[in-house]
Amino acid sequence: MEKSYTVQVGLSSSRIRDKVDNLLVSELMIGLAYFLLLFENALQTQISDIFSYLDEIICLLFFFAASIKQLSSFRRGTLTVYEKRMLILVVVLCCIGLSGNLLYGVQSSISAIVIDLFTCSKFVLAYVSFNIVFANSNCKSVASLCVAISKLFIVVAFVCMLTNQFVGIGMSWEQRFGIEAFVFLFGHPSNFAAAVVGAFALFLVDPKKNRFSLVCCVFLLISTLRFKAIAFVAVILLAIFAFRKLSRITFGFVFLASVVAFVAASYQLDIYLNGDTARGFLLASSFEVANGAFPFGSGFGTYGSDVTKDAYPSLYTALGFQNVYGLTSSNPIYLADMFYSTIIAQCGWIGIVLFCIILLLLFIDVTKVSRANGVYFWAAISIPIYLIIASTSESSFFSSYSVYLALCLVAILRNSRNGVLVLAEKGTRQQ
Repeated sequence: MEKSYTVQVGLSSSRIRDKVDNLLVSELMIGLAYFLLLFENALQTQISDIFSYLDEIICLLFFFAASIKQLSSFRRGTLTVYEKRMLILVVVLCCIGLSGNLLYGVQSSISAIVIDLFTCSKFVLAYVSFNIVFANSNCKSVASLCVAISKLFIVVAFVCMLTNQFVGIGMSWEQRFGIEAFVFLFGHPSNFAAAVVGAFALFLVDPKKNRFSLVCCVFLLISTLRFKAIAFVAVILLAIFAFRKLSRITFGFVFLASVVAFVAASYQLDIYLNGDTARGFLLASSFEVANGAFPFGSGFGTYGSDVTKDAYPSLYTALGFQNVYGLTSSNPIYLADMFYSTIIAQCGWIGIVLFCIILLLLFIDVTKVSRANGVYFWAAISIPIYLIIASTSESSFFSSYSVYLALCLVAILRNSRNGVLVLAEKGTRQQ
C-alpha cells in the first residue's frame, strides 16, 4: 500500500513538471494563484496569519488585470450577459449597504465598513475577473496544472487521513461518533472541506480518468465530519448516478437533493432552527434589524460579519448578544457563522432579494456556459451547489475560500470556452 502511494505521488510530481514546461508566464501565474489559494488556510495556520490576506490580494490583482484587459483590444466577448448583470447587481447591493451605513451610523469604523464591503462582493468580483483574465489564456494547460497539483494534494491528504484515523498524528479537530474529524494542515475542517471540493470539481471534468482521486475526495470530505461536506457528498452522488444525463437543474433534482441533504444533516438542524442557539439567535435577530432599518438594512460591518468581532457595534448589545454564548464581545466564536442573516440585517429585504437574483444568474450562467463548451454539467455546477449548502451554516460566499472556489469554477467553465469565442469572432468577421 505504501509503495502504491509513493508511485502515485511520484507520477503526480512528474506530471506537474511536464505541465510547467509547456506553460507561459501568465498561465504559470494563474497556477501559482491556484496553489496559494488552495493552501491559504494551511499556510495561515502553520506559518503566519499574514497568509490570511492571500484571497483578498489575489482577488484585487486579478481585478486590476481584468480591468486593464477590458480597456485593451482583448475586451471583446469576454463576459456573458449574466456575468455583466451579476456585476451590476453587486454594485447596487453595495450602494444599498452603504446607504444603511449613512442613514443609521451603526458602525463607526470606516475601515470595518470598507473591509466588509469588499468581503461581501469578492466572490462575484473574483468570478468576473477570472473570466476576463482566462479569456486569452491556454485554459486547458492551466486546468491540467491545477489538476496535477490537486492530485498530489489529495493523495498526501488521503494517506495522512488514514494514518491519523488509526495511529493519530495530530491532524484531528474533534471526535464525533468515535471517529476523528480530519483537518489535515488546515485550521478548521470547513476550510479543508472547501479545498477538497475545489479539487473534486476539477477531477469531475473527466471522471473516468480521475476515478481514484474522486473516491479519495469523497472519503476526505466525509472524514471532516462537517454536515455541509457530508450533505454535499450525498447530493453530488445523487446527481452523478441518478441525474447524470442532465444539463440543467430541474425541479425533480432540487426536490430529491433537498430531501437527501435534509436527511444527511438532520442531526444538526436543531442548531440552526432553535432560537436559543447562537446561530438561531443570529437568524431571528436579523429579521428584527431588517424591519427596524427598512428598507436598506443597518449597513456593512454591522451584523454577523467577521469584522464585527473586533469592531463590535453597540447594536449587538441592544439585541442582547452579550447573553448568548459565542456572540459576546469577549467570545465571538459564532458571530460570523451565518450567511443569510448577515445579508438580511446589513442590506435589508431588498438586499436579500438582490442576492438571490445574483445566485440565480450564477446558476444560469454556469449552466449555459457548460452546455456551450461541452463541459460535464455536474463538474461545473458542483461548486455553486456546495456554496449553497455551506451557506446554511457559514458565510460561504464571503469566506476566504470563496475566491479559491471561484477560480476552480472558472477554470472548469473556460476549459474550452476560449476556442468557442475565437470561432464566434471569426464567423462574425466573415459575415
